[in-house]
Amino acid sequence: MTDSVLRYCDLVQNEKILVGKKIKQAVQRELRDRERERSKSDDFAYYFDVEQAEKAIKFCELIPDPNGSNIHLASFQKFIVGSLYGWRTKENDSRRFSTAFVSMARKNGKSFLASCIGILSLLVENKPARGRQVLFTANTLDQALLSFDMTRTGMLRVSTASPAIRNRLQINRREIFDKSTDSFAKALPNDSEHLDGYNPTTAVIDEYHIQKNHDVINVIKSGMQQQENGLLCIISTSGFNVNGAMYEDEKLYQKVLEQEIQMDDTFIAIWELDDDSEVENTDNWIKANPLFEISKVANNMKDKLKNDYNNALLQDELKNFLVKNMNLWYRDSKGGYIPEKVWDRAVIEQPDIQGRDVVIGLDLSQKRDLTSVSWAVLMDNNELYCDSYSFVGNAEGIIEKMKRDNINYEALERAGECSISTLSTGSIDYNAVLDFIQKLVKDNQFNVLAICYDIYNSDFLTPKLELIAPIVQIKQRNLEMSEGIKTFKEEVRNGKIKLSNKNLLKIANHNLVITENDSGLVYMKKNRYGNKIDPMFALMDAFVFINNERLLDPDKVIFNDDYYSNYSF
Repeated sequence: MTDSVLRYCDLVQNEKILVGKKIKQAVQRELRDRERERSKSDDFAYYFDVEQAEKAIKFCELIPDPNGSNIHLASFQKFIVGSLYGWRTKENDSRRFSTAFVSMARKNGKSFLASCIGILSLLVENKPARGRQVLFTANTLDQALLSFDMTRTGMLRVSTASPAIRNRLQINRREIFDKSTDSFAKALPNDSEHLDGYNPTTAVIDEYHIQKNHDVINVIKSGMQQQENGLLCIISTSGFNVNGAMYEDEKLYQKVLEQEIQMDDTFIAIWELDDDSEVENTDNWIKANPLFEISKVANNMKDKLKNDYNNALLQDELKNFLVKNMNLWYRDSKGGYIPEKVWDRAVIEQPDIQGRDVVIGLDLSQKRDLTSVSWAVLMDNNELYCDSYSFVGNAEGIIEKMKRDNINYEALERAGECSISTLSTGSIDYNAVLDFIQKLVKDNQFNVLAICYDIYNSDFLTPKLELIAPIVQIKQRNLEMSEGIKTFKEEVRNGKIKLSNKNLLKIANHNLVITENDSGLVYMKKNRYGNKIDPMFALMDAFVFINNERLLDPDKVIFNDDYYSNYSF
């Protein structure tokens, strides 16, 4: 019988696949364990079941992809799946590994791998025979749903083809129930409040690099104590938080790979460059991107990565590329938001936005500040066009305000970018703000998906805004904003977000700095008191909603549950 785990070891040992030091060490560890197994040593409590390993691999390859075709695992994926399900305990035939630590660059099938592990645990594992709990968790529910959605998609496809599976499963939006064993799979954000009370058989954690401490891990392991067959599986990229739990764990696991300490119950596989200088040779990129072993994937991914790498060099943002695409760790530093060169490249003339879907963001203000309305229009080719307009408070007199803010609001008002308050108090006229939004929607025949706002000073406007479109409160805190801030910058760089040529919007971007807390969450703030950032906060309110709803995700698969409930199988 084929042994896919050993086959990957052979490919690495014979240099048929280029890998980094830590994967070489993982392969050597596997081969040492096989030797320990063959020696029948009484102090080695595990054995490798080739049949179990290949059964798990073949089951994963039976799951159709969203296009309906069968999936073929790459050899590194077979190495992971085969190791997790092939190694068993001699005592009771449970899984050997209670923890798996898998790290690789983004876009290498992490969500797919997580879904395979979840499906296997729900449908193939039989310990316990009933009541298995499979949890997909990440820093946010949206991130956790990425892996869960792939699991759900696979199960919907299998259910369509298999009456046995169809009768066995109840597939809901955020949960999958195995009625035959009272088991379930579920997506949850990884905080102790949501995870407490579960006793997972398998828990899959993504975006672990953001975690400040081990609180979440401790909650999961505490619940898992009742499971003799439990598996905590971390599948994540590296990050900037070198004071966090993942970086600390990786340093510990590095000692395991180097045989300084022994942790027989932990599987470790880390794909990364050995040194950041290796990035200069594209042949080395496979060390962090193991999916490159598939030539078709490598050709497609490498072209895009080359472009990203060249842009990173031009924009002096190589660290960001090394972290996300080469899986190396770097400490982030305080700095600006989107570099001017990147911003200018994204600026275009206003396209035809008539009749488009739009999300509107609103940032309200005190008397002396700006109130800004920004809007993000969903265009063809999975792109956004972003624009903005502001209302200027005039409490101290416009001359003094222009001196204090170092912005010529009178010129910008003539250019159609803002309006200066004419009220005797100098306060922002919220009726004028409401009129502007109504006119914006009517003139462009927008289909408004949401009007997003921060709660500050919103009591007057929100009842009136509800008459225009659904309103969504966005809390301007790092927990809610962090992922949107990171993604917006990335999509501007990637060319998926286009920007208007409004000066106030560009000034707001220039005035922003990004701060990061110990848990890896980022937040926007002004670089000094008085600098105006309101148009960007308004735009970020809109984009956080777009990002949370994944409206800018071309790979998102939306299933109509009514179709599946009414379809006559």
